[in-house]
Amino acid sequence: MRHVMSTVTGALAVGAALIVAAPGFASAATGTFEYSSRGISRTLDNPNDRQCYDLGDAVGAENDTDRVAVLYTGRGCRGTAVARVVPGGSAVRVRYASVIFES
Repeated sequence: MRHVMSTVTGALAVGAALIVAAPGFASAATGTFEYSSRGISRTLDNPNDRQCYDLGDAVGAENDTDRVAVLYTGRGCRGTAVARVVPGGSAVRVRYASVIFES
């Protein structure tokens, strides 16, 4: 019985370590990212970390999340990173096509 309990305890410890260490578990920013696309105000609520969001022809940004927003000229977060908007910050008259959030 003692051998069975130690095997079960060991398996549970390994499983818990894998859950904590496993990459890819999505975490999200808390808050709202506001931008304008084709003259219409839009928002992203609680966007996922390290997920690229294609926004079309976006202009300006208000980053009311707890993550840094990196704005790119191209779709798929490609091209030039034109701005890094810190939490609580804004970018005025910046044109971009996509955004990704970093912790």
